[in-house]
Amino acid sequence: MHEIQPPGPRPKIDDWKNPDYSAIWKYRNNLLGWLRANPDEWTRLFAYYRTHPVDAIEDWVVTYDPRLASEGKNPYIPLILFPKQRELVEWIIKRFRSKEEGIVEKSRDAGATWICLAVAWFLWFLQPGVKIAFGSRVERLVDKIGDPDSILEKLRIMIDRLPREMQPRGWDKKVYAPYMKVINPENGSTITGEGGRNIGRGGRSSMYFIDEAAFLEYPDEAERALSENTDAKIWVSTPNGTGNPFYRKRFSGNFPVMTLEWRDDPRKDAEWYAKKVRTLEPETLAQEVDLDYEASAGDVVCPAKMVRVSQLLRAQLAEAGLLKDIELDDGIGGLDIAAGGKNKTVFIPRYGPLVGPPVTWTEADSINIAGKTGELARLTKCLIVKYDSVGVGVGVTSALKRMPDVPSHGINPGDRTTRKRWPDGKRAKDKFLNLRAETWWEVREALRRTYEHWLFINGNGGVEHALSELLLLPDHSKLCAELSLPRYFFTTTGKIQIEAKKQMAARGIASPDHADALVLTYAPRPVRRGSNRTVGLV
Repeated sequence: MHEIQPPGPRPKIDDWKNPDYSAIWKYRNNLLGWLRANPDEWTRLFAYYRTHPVDAIEDWVVTYDPRLASEGKNPYIPLILFPKQRELVEWIIKRFRSKEEGIVEKSRDAGATWICLAVAWFLWFLQPGVKIAFGSRVERLVDKIGDPDSILEKLRIMIDRLPREMQPRGWDKKVYAPYMKVINPENGSTITGEGGRNIGRGGRSSMYFIDEAAFLEYPDEAERALSENTDAKIWVSTPNGTGNPFYRKRFSGNFPVMTLEWRDDPRKDAEWYAKKVRTLEPETLAQEVDLDYEASAGDVVCPAKMVRVSQLLRAQLAEAGLLKDIELDDGIGGLDIAAGGKNKTVFIPRYGPLVGPPVTWTEADSINIAGKTGELARLTKCLIVKYDSVGVGVGVTSALKRMPDVPSHGINPGDRTTRKRWPDGKRAKDKFLNLRAETWWEVREALRRTYEHWLFINGNGGVEHALSELLLLPDHSKLCAELSLPRYFFTTTGKIQIEAKKQMAARGIASPDHADALVLTYAPRPVRRGSNRTVGLV
């Protein structure tokens, strides 16, 4: 905080698993004492905080965790944010400023509610005349005076624990924090609550938080009411299947999405996750930890638990130094081409089991797409680029052919399968409807082996596999979420068919462009000229 020069630097938490808050409390006490000794600095501080919400929160806000009391510890702790929580604060403020809707998907115990409350307090305290609202499936979850499990009682705790200078002048909880309302008597701002069928019916709001939005009993009613309430709506929830507006909004591609998962929490690691695998019911683990919307569906091509473990195993292997020997000069690029507009073209490199970070851009001109692709191929050391050559890919095909320094191979997902014989003894032509189904299944099988290998090295059964047989995904939430969207079906002849993009659109799901780009890296090698048969997959 350069402007006001408080005593000493703001301390950090070094060990999140066993945090020592003594330095934080000392810093806060010193800062408060310094400000009270220099009262003119409060004005400068408030001016600074208006553009630095994270600092305002970390300097003063206190949360409550009753579990600490059972351990003999102080249940009131300073709210020091993880890096992803800091991102969430800024992300919510951006939605407020731009008056737009946003989706927050979260794992259990990720602190999302406290973050939303901290942002609400920040706006309520420093922004005159705002009205922030919270809604949930039943009223008692929004407010039950004296019950710290309810949202607005958490807020009362938060405000009560602030120094008087960080409360409105004249603050009196009994007067200004009645049931379902918290009023700022100094600037007229309010924070209100609603539950059940009343969500969105309390007039207009500056911003509305819908807590555990996937669990609303009357979601369509709430969505209609909220459409007239405010443009700045934040839908916050853990997954709860696919039959609700939260799921459709999350994967529609129409709204900004912030993902707050367990791997973003520095208190949690592979050991923590392995314990959850042993102690939680599979469906609970899938939805509340792995953010698996399709947890109860057995027809997802790439189950979310396998996708999450792929990321986790990659981190474990990297930490053990087991990935450094993978050569980066034999990459394969996957290119999913968009037609321009809101959709984006996606390029993903893969080096054996290792998947590189996706690159996206918006471009409608085929020549420019080809040129950008060639540039990325050289930059990422990909020896070949595979792309969908039908539809919008037709124009890019001719452009790529004029670039001999960019080896490329167009893929028609509707083509016949390869000649491969699968482990169950079936030939690909008898097992899959088309090449698209076979290629997606290759990715599924690579993830299955990765999951088995992760179980094996963590002492939970499983099967050991060679590193080259695995699929190790990067830390990229959009790619990983999209991989778990498509479903598979069986045709009348018993062949596996992958859900078409039109079918996904009917479920409110946008095209999984990132996932398609990765799947293309597993597409088969080209064979001799004149044949549309393929001999294997790479």
